[in-house]
Amino acid sequence: MASLKFDDNNVPYLDLGDGYRIALEGDEYTDAKAKEKAARELRETPDVVEQSLQELRSLLQEEKTLYVPMDNDAFMIKFLRPCKYYAQSAFELIKRYYRFRSKHPDLCDELYPASVKHVYAEGLVHFLPLRDQHGSRILVLECGIANNSFPKKQVRLVSFVFSKMFLLWALPLALYLLYRWSIATYDYFEKRNVPYVKPVPFFGQVLSFFTQGRHAVDVASEGYRMFPNTRISGVFTLRTPAYLVHDPTLYKQMATKDFDHFTDHVTDFRIETDPILARSLFFTNGAHWRHHRSGLSPAFTGSKMRSMFGLLSKSAGDAMGRLLVFADGKPFTMELRDLYSRLGNDVMTSISFGVEVDSLTDRDNEFFLKGKRLAQIDGLPGLKFLMATTIPRVFHFFRLSGMYKDVNDFYTDAVARNIQLRETNRITRPDFIHLLLQARKNTLGAEKHEDEALQDAGFSTVKEHAFEQKGEGKMSWADIDIAGAAASFFFGGIETTTTLLCFTSYELAVNPDIQDRLRAEIDEQRESLADGRTPTYEVLQKMKYLDMVVSEALRRWTPLGLTNRKCTKNYTFTNTDGSRVTIERGQNISIPLKYFHLDEKFYPDPLRFDPERFADPNNINQDAYVPFGTGLRNCIGSRLALMQAKCILFYMLSNFIIKPDTKLTIPIVIDETSAGLNAKHGFWMNLVPRSAVLFLPTPTEKWKPSKVSLTDLFRAVQLALEAGMYEPRTQLNGAVVILDMEGLALSQIMQFTPKFAAMALDWIQQCTAMRLKSVHIVNNSYLFNMLFAIFKPFLSEKLRKRLFFHQKDWNSLMSHVEAKCLRPKYGGTLECLETDGMLLGEMFELYHKEYELANSFGYLKKQD
Repeated sequence: MASLKFDDNNVPYLDLGDGYRIALEGDEYTDAKAKEKAARELRETPDVVEQSLQELRSLLQEEKTLYVPMDNDAFMIKFLRPCKYYAQSAFELIKRYYRFRSKHPDLCDELYPASVKHVYAEGLVHFLPLRDQHGSRILVLECGIANNSFPKKQVRLVSFVFSKMFLLWALPLALYLLYRWSIATYDYFEKRNVPYVKPVPFFGQVLSFFTQGRHAVDVASEGYRMFPNTRISGVFTLRTPAYLVHDPTLYKQMATKDFDHFTDHVTDFRIETDPILARSLFFTNGAHWRHHRSGLSPAFTGSKMRSMFGLLSKSAGDAMGRLLVFADGKPFTMELRDLYSRLGNDVMTSISFGVEVDSLTDRDNEFFLKGKRLAQIDGLPGLKFLMATTIPRVFHFFRLSGMYKDVNDFYTDAVARNIQLRETNRITRPDFIHLLLQARKNTLGAEKHEDEALQDAGFSTVKEHAFEQKGEGKMSWADIDIAGAAASFFFGGIETTTTLLCFTSYELAVNPDIQDRLRAEIDEQRESLADGRTPTYEVLQKMKYLDMVVSEALRRWTPLGLTNRKCTKNYTFTNTDGSRVTIERGQNISIPLKYFHLDEKFYPDPLRFDPERFADPNNINQDAYVPFGTGLRNCIGSRLALMQAKCILFYMLSNFIIKPDTKLTIPIVIDETSAGLNAKHGFWMNLVPRSAVLFLPTPTEKWKPSKVSLTDLFRAVQLALEAGMYEPRTQLNGAVVILDMEGLALSQIMQFTPKFAAMALDWIQQCTAMRLKSVHIVNNSYLFNMLFAIFKPFLSEKLRKRLFFHQKDWNSLMSHVEAKCLRPKYGGTLECLETDGMLLGEMFELYHKEYELANSFGYLKKQD
């Protein structure tokens, strides 16, 4: 533990172990580097110092009612340095400083460490042992809870007559020829004895997307119900023939045994216009996909998911804690797609990009806004995806892109900066960027024996397939490749999991008996947890009924209802009528996953939500259960999606009862205009906090106003800054303040008034003899926004420019303060004992004489 010691010169210091210490450095700096900086930034040369001291003494002598030690050079320099040795400015600062002390005796009289030792004992105000890279002292305040000429007349007449004649016969002919061209391929399936959906001239089946008022998946899968006794049917995309697979067994054969015939997806993005999407695993094809998938597979093993699960659980648990604070023990209404997309954004931002954000309270943080645009599949992005799939030549001719340019730039830059910070500061964090950096170094591998025990994340977990690596070379994993991979994980993690959670919550709300049974299983498992609330990867693995509920939700409400493949070499098979069908190279096939799951041949009463279907896995036709696809191009992130969904459900049902709100449409009405699966009128639920006990209690307040008054807290901060002002090196390099708002509560905000805010900022901005270099606000939430609104009107432009808001983005903080100066809880690498607040107060008390002397100066009172 930390201890208070004395050096050879009898100077007290806090020993934090491993050579780290906190001490007040009262000696003047003598090194050449500091002197050069002082001369450059403060004009501090012997001549300037001497002249400024003389001028300041002369000014002070005229201020008859102000008593200060004019013969004490150290005292005078303390005020001259922040004013760059301009005597008049220092004189005004001294007057403001002591007028403030006279005006606010409750805050400034008898200002001794002993009077606020209880504040330091609570750990609210303390120093970090190292100065930052500029030499600034770092003060931490933890006050919360623990982005041609005209032709001749005759020529004009002839041209006019000719144009009229052309319109009379040539234009109709051209239209007729165009019509014949558009339907020239429409006998394709008839010649091959394959049943097909009758196409519309020019459009094929595409027109139905816009005219039939049905969901895109239902339109694309129309042939499945029209022709129930065939293994495959035909469709037309404009005039191009394509196939719809009806037989799950055929799909499995195409995806596994005959995979070499169907290696690619249909959508093709170009690196020139879509640098992120074109590098994401879902949209890469050919040899590049093989290298990509081979390099990434070890990142999604059970052991890697378990290592990452801590980040996932912490993000979900912290968000649930904030939701409980918001609830304040009372039921409230919330639209769950918004809620789950925010939770998903925070989880996936943490594990994909290594950045912690709080989208539940900081609702417009940049990662959420950019993530929302990245994951958008409706509107213009959805239309462009449709164009890239149906008319790729037109899409590429006009150099269109599937993703907004600002989103591309944002994630490319965010990943590059993140990687640079990690490599510069040797930061290791168990997330995707860390795994991809291992892939770059060829050190990413699977722990085979451990993975065998952890690979099962539930019945829906897809089987991993080994495949032969063809061609030479491996993925180089440049920064842009890592950005593409991380962005694809992010997109998949948000969209798929949000949809799964929304429809699962809907079914639990309208089937309360299922919800009660699932909650009982959760409560039972909680009893085996060390803290009674935080689930582990292994605990979620063994929760059978939770897995049954999630598996049935994936069947009933398949997030991706349709997938596709491109035939890469001719493929022949036998249809149900004995005829031979050949799918030609370059043709597209679609697989209607939703219709497999809703086919009564495989699932009796398919529209009923019944988790008991999965009580015995042997009763399930596993070829017809493919929520994450099947074969070599199945969803690589199935384990992640399942663990994320189960973890959030665990926390949600531990703390809330989900009930239908009056705004919820029952039965649910699907939004037919959405490219994904969504409710037309939203997922409006009434969340009722469980009355017996809050299983995820709100964090303990670090600052308890009942124990430490706002006045005492302010006095303690004054004393800490006075200590910094005592140090010549801090007078030169200034101070950096980290304001930690973790768990800020309404009870704390209520202590502040506009009057106090004006007073406090007057002191900071006008009266403190300290070079305040920057203020970094971390762990700030929507409650902090309420607090900041009180202070904002009184902020000077100078201080505004020195305020930085980081939330939980430690990379952002480390772009200002080196990692080696920050403790791990702020993303840094400083490993030493925590500062003992009680000992820090005791160390300040050892400077009682200095504080006593400082208290003796100021404006004379009338009785004096």
